[in-house]
Amino acid sequence: MKTNYNVEYNNEEGFVYKLTNKKDGKWYVGKSEADINIYATSSRNVDLLKGISEGNVDREIIYVGSKQDIESWEKQWLTENDAANDPMSYNRSNGISSLDKPLDFKAMQLHAQSIIDDHSICGVNAEWVELDKIITSSNMGELAPTSILNDLGHIQVRDVRIMQKHVRKLRDLFDDNQGNLENIDQNFLVVILEDRVWGDKSGDKLIGGAHTLEAAITSNFVFKIRILRIPKSVHSSWLDEEVRALGLLLNPRDQIVKNQTGLDDLIKNLVDLHIINGIQLNSTIMKDYKNTFCHTRTEKDWVTKKVKQIVDDINAKNRNYIPSNIIDYSDPKEKEVLDKKIKDLMKDKTVFAKSFTTGKANVFDYAATILHNIYHKKSQIKTFHAIIWHPDRKRKDIWKSKYLAGFEDLKKCLKDGVGVDLRLEVMAFERSENT
Repeated sequence: MKTNYNVEYNNEEGFVYKLTNKKDGKWYVGKSEADINIYATSSRNVDLLKGISEGNVDREIIYVGSKQDIESWEKQWLTENDAANDPMSYNRSNGISSLDKPLDFKAMQLHAQSIIDDHSICGVNAEWVELDKIITSSNMGELAPTSILNDLGHIQVRDVRIMQKHVRKLRDLFDDNQGNLENIDQNFLVVILEDRVWGDKSGDKLIGGAHTLEAAITSNFVFKIRILRIPKSVHSSWLDEEVRALGLLLNPRDQIVKNQTGLDDLIKNLVDLHIINGIQLNSTIMKDYKNTFCHTRTEKDWVTKKVKQIVDDINAKNRNYIPSNIIDYSDPKEKEVLDKKIKDLMKDKTVFAKSFTTGKANVFDYAATILHNIYHKKSQIKTFHAIIWHPDRKRKDIWKSKYLAGFEDLKKCLKDGVGVDLRLEVMAFERSENT
């Protein structure tokens, strides 16, 4: 079978191929981890197999990568081309993958480069915006109560969102130039995603330029700043992991004055991608991250080693990895917050409150059991307040897709059956970055 290589093949774990019947133009797209020189296809379509046997089918290698890479890439390609319903396709399904769509790191690289070089993305340009601020008695700037930036959220891609040392350095630079940022030989830019859903909340989110914005606000002389507001129509299809990637890429390590993305930040994000999102350590995505942020082969090898050590340690200790920006309510300090909330609620003798982790399946079953016991004890309880918290992103997603709807059914049953109101409160999943 004639084979054309549309991509370079270097003995990657697997490949995606396209077969085309020269007689009628019909095609088939599939994936394999077999020997590329021997493998033909796994399709059982008789017309396709007959075409291969007659020498009428050519093959193209259109993608290479890890097992997970080729699964997600094949699924996305088949879905975008609706292969299952295309009369010119031999495929009868649009593929199977554990990922809805692959993380497109290269697309984020292009977006980041456009933002850094041109202060624009997809035809949207940055604009100079007046800062609604005041100067306090301590001779420091702060946002006025009327400023819309008071409602701005933050998307954290580092262990520490704001480094005050770097803010002070920028603020001194700004004030030395009497707030005229255009006179400074560096482009300062704030990047905001408009109306971005993040966790359980939506709103405008800062993704780049946190230190620049903080320094500008607290400066005595800066009263305008260049802001690129990315509309929802541009970013709505981006995965959260792609947004985090963009946040890192907006602070490349070859920048001099910026608070650069360090290797520790890179390691944290790679561990998160593996533990939370199931991205394989040998995947193309992981390689793209290291190729982008590591300057030398030695750095790449060191990052690879550190990530593997952390992952092995997590697996060895058989514990869940909790990223620093996710609130772990099993931690004594955070549990104290929960316990106080429950204590305050139960000052009302008609209220019974209890917290639940979605780390256990069918959380609403526990609530139903407790309410059943309350009812049979002939308690004066009129309201059951269920407080829900998520131990990790995977359980959070399962909760929203499988169990949340069950609470609405349970709420109605309890009200009609035992006269008890069910109130549901979901605790914040990620730390507030507005403070």
